[in-house]
Amino acid sequence: MVSLVLVMLLTLVMERDIAKTLLNQYLGRYFYGSAEPNWLRIGLIILIITAVIIAFIYLFKKIKTTKIGKMFKSLGEGITSVWRLKARGRFLLYTALIWLMYTLMVYIGYQALADTAHLNFASALAIIAFGSIGMIVTPGGIGTYPIIVSAVLLLFGISEGVGQAFGWICWSAQTVLVLVLGLASLILLPIINKKSNGQTATDLA
Repeated sequence: MVSLVLVMLLTLVMERDIAKTLLNQYLGRYFYGSAEPNWLRIGLIILIITAVIIAFIYLFKKIKTTKIGKMFKSLGEGITSVWRLKARGRFLLYTALIWLMYTLMVYIGYQALADTAHLNFASALAIIAFGSIGMIVTPGGIGTYPIIVSAVLLLFGISEGVGQAFGWICWSAQTVLVLVLGLASLILLPIINKKSNGQTATDLA
């Protein structure tokens, strides 16, 4: 989850022009009723955000001894435990490499369609960042992943039809890869474990 948030922030930094356009498109009409800022709306939004933060702090103090509170505490301990790992640098490196491989999968996949062949690395990162939400919403991202990919690609001037086609290509490639490698693991792991156990028994003898 932390990695996903960091990837989203990196995407916003790399594509800040598009992020700014989106904010102006969807939030600008609430902040600007005319050429001048609507200070009443801005003030109300600030008050609402402040109230939500205060309510969250109050509720957190109330529920920290309940099951939900303990669950959040365990989640926090799991995140902070990364910094207590002996091979912390290697763990962070592998995490970064995993996200890089996911992004490269999309970036290389652009070449499958003429309409997406010109897209850059940052757009692939955006697809991975927001497409990951689709993977969370439904099992394996079925249905939602191509829709989210299409919505992201619209921002880069790709039509909805092409965007959904590309989304299904990416989703299918990931799913087939997981199924093939998962099946191979089921077959090979018992063989590897058997050889390993046999070698251990020989060494003990």
